[in-house]
Amino acid sequence: MKTKLLGSLAVTLAILFCACGGKSKSDSADSAKKMQATHLAHADTTPCPPIHPIPSCGNCTTLNGVDYRQATKMMNDYHCDHPGDSDPKSASVWFTRGQVDTMRRVLLEQKGAIDGVRFYLGEKSKNGTKLEIKILLITTKEKNPKPLPADDNSIHEDYACQSSLLTAPLGKDFDHQATDVLSRGGYLYSDSQPIMGAVCTDPLDLHHRMLGHDAYDWVQKRHDQPDTHVPSRRDNSAYNTESEWFDICFVSSLFTAIANTHNKLTGLRLYLGKGLETNDGVHDVVILVPTRRNDTTAKEEDYYDCLALLPSSLCGAAASEFFKRKPTKEELKTWFMNRYFRRTKNYMDGGYDNGEICPTHCP
Repeated sequence: MKTKLLGSLAVTLAILFCACGGKSKSDSADSAKKMQATHLAHADTTPCPPIHPIPSCGNCTTLNGVDYRQATKMMNDYHCDHPGDSDPKSASVWFTRGQVDTMRRVLLEQKGAIDGVRFYLGEKSKNGTKLEIKILLITTKEKNPKPLPADDNSIHEDYACQSSLLTAPLGKDFDHQATDVLSRGGYLYSDSQPIMGAVCTDPLDLHHRMLGHDAYDWVQKRHDQPDTHVPSRRDNSAYNTESEWFDICFVSSLFTAIANTHNKLTGLRLYLGKGLETNDGVHDVVILVPTRRNDTTAKEEDYYDCLALLPSSLCGAAASEFFKRKPTKEELKTWFMNRYFRRTKNYMDGGYDNGEICPTHCP
């Protein structure tokens, strides 16, 4: 499967993805239909069985500071209820620089144990069929033993945080509040596409960027207000993604760049957008955008320019040396394939998450 990621134009630090399955396209589509049919059958008859076990530890949290037991309930509720939500929808979160730095420090505490961060969609509340979404960040570690290549399950299992740094939930949630996010500087919700940044050449920066018009178009699909354009760009169908995985080198390097006051960034905004084409159809994904404060307007505006990301210490010595010498796109592709992929496929250049977007590649 080919991605639409990574061209000469760069925008936000963004999506690491690609659902690259061992199944055929028709088999995967049938699997997705069966999964949704199971959801709906449970909604009509019996309670939907939970898929995430309740953790045994009493003081575990997600990376963004949500009690892990509460987060597990949100994920289970979302798993059962989201197929029925066909209302207009949008979801976004904004983290301050200080909150991003807290998450960065938590990742450092777990150095050597973790290999990435999984972004889950959770159900915060429900009104009829309309869900209020909560985005949950959960660290992961590599499974031991790894699943067999023919197994579509993720090779990364969830790994709850236990840190004294996480004393309260982090981030400000905006569910069904696209107009509010726009007024605060979230310009991917604007009626016309914002001006994007320059062409970027730094390898780590480059590898995880997506085209500006894709980021804008995908977020416009998940916008809760009526569209002035004809035909409408909106998509009110149910969210069809449960989680998405990001590798630790990228996440920690992004957090480090935002926490570094020299870069004059003041936070991180997360959007949900729909546009990733997989074997199972077109998926919802998480889009990450650094923010910078505009002192004149007092807005935390999306920052679409280059960051010149440097590898954090969590990338490992070999990765740090690799990125510092500015590898070519082909070298980048090979490095990511060897480091994160377990299947042999002919991928385009672009941002990847080991095919682990759920469904189909679930923990």
